[in-house]
Formats: sequence, structure tokens, C-alpha cells
Amino acid sequence: MRLRLTRAALNDLGLSARDLSRLDARDYVDAHPVVAKFVELRSQSPTGQESTLLPATPRTVWNLHCDRWRGFTWHDEHEDIVWLLGVGWHESGSREDAYAVLKRRDEDDALLPVVEDYEDAERDDVELFLEALQQTAPRVLEQASAQPGQEVRGEVGNCVFVAMLIERVDVDGTELRETWVGIEMPPHPSDDRPLPVEWLTYLLAALLPDANGDSLRWGGTFPRPGGSRSAEIVVSWAP
Repeated sequence: MRLRLTRAALNDLGLSARDLSRLDARDYVDAHPVVAKFVELRSQSPTGQESTLLPATPRTVWNLHCDRWRGFTWHDEHEDIVWLLGVGWHESGSREDAYAVLKRRDEDDALLPVVEDYEDAERDDVELFLEALQQTAPRVLEQASAQPGQEVRGEVGNCVFVAMLIERVDVDGTELRETWVGIEMPPHPSDDRPLPVEWLTYLLAALLPDANGDSLRWGGTFPRPGGSRSAEIVVSWAP
């Protein structure tokens, strides 16, 4: 679940949309007390305890209180984003009261996130790859470490199939270890696009977290029966 402020909400708080509109609210939680309260409460639950019936939009919005600030939040379940839609100062009975201002925005079809807000929220391919890599690469490394001498195969980053094998040899009481990584190309059989060079760097850093880039050896034959596969990139590392 992501937590985001619309450009209108950023403007309400005097925050720079140019600098912050593409970021998750967690990334600038200290920018304003309202942002901190939004992150605190909506990280626990995408909804609140008090809702407001909007005059025009048939959506459930939830009230956010922070001192005398008031705001509306809405959970877009399809995108799994909780939006802080707008914020204002609470002045009961005033035309400029936060609730009055935000309801007028709703009547003007200007309360919910606009196209620019969703464009800001789009996550680029690199961000998605890195997030998936953090979740999947450690499992392959853990399995290979637990099964020395055996090839372990898995998919990392949700788009790359890899093989990993850790060889351990005892030489005069000293254990020597060499790690082999085989990266299938193209990443998916149905995708003939090459893996970007920087992605390959991220992948190896995730699978070989203790290795220095200068110590990697490229090429060679993967130590399995039959050797390396066609179009397989082979990298090895010995500490």
C-alpha cells in the first residue's frame, strides 16, 4: 500500500509539488505535521474512524485530524494507494473551514486525484525491479548457501531466471569457496529485449552482496553436467 498526497494537498500545506509529487509520503514524513499524522494513521489502516458524505462524489472519504488541521483521505483500492486529497484549517461555521472548502472542491470535480497525480504515482521499471529483487534474490542465495555443490535455480526480480551454485573445497584445513551465477538471456523466453546493463549490476549486487565488482570473473563454464546453457551469462566470484 502506498501513501500519497495529491498536488492539491501539497499546495494546501505549502509544500513543493515539483519536489515531492513523485514521492511516497513516507519519504518526506517530517515535512509537515499533517504528513506525519497521515503516514502514522494510514500506515495502520487505509481507512479511518470518521467518514464524510461528499456532496457530489459517491466515494467514501475519511477525515484526518491534526491539531486544527482537517483533511480528507481516500483509499483507491484498485491501485492500492491511500490519497490525502486536501487539507485546510478548521474554523467552525466559516466559509473557509476545511470541510467547507473541500466539499466545494468536490462539487467542482476537483477533489479526487487528477491525471497528473496518477502520472506522478507511476512507478518506473527500475523501481519495481529493485523492489522485487530485494524480495527474491536473498531466497536464491540462502538456498544455494544451504546446498553447497548443488545448482539452485530461481526467478529474481520477477523477470530474470538465474542459476546459482556455491562450491566449497577444504585445502589444508582452509575452506575455499567459489560462487557461480548463471543468468539466462533473454530474461523471459517470451521477451527478446536485452537486460539493461545497470539491471545486471543490481542483480549481481543482490546475489553476491559481499563481492567487489572488480573481483568478479566473467565467462567460464558453469559447473553443471553439460556446462553452460545457450545465451547464459556466467559470472563467478571467489573471496
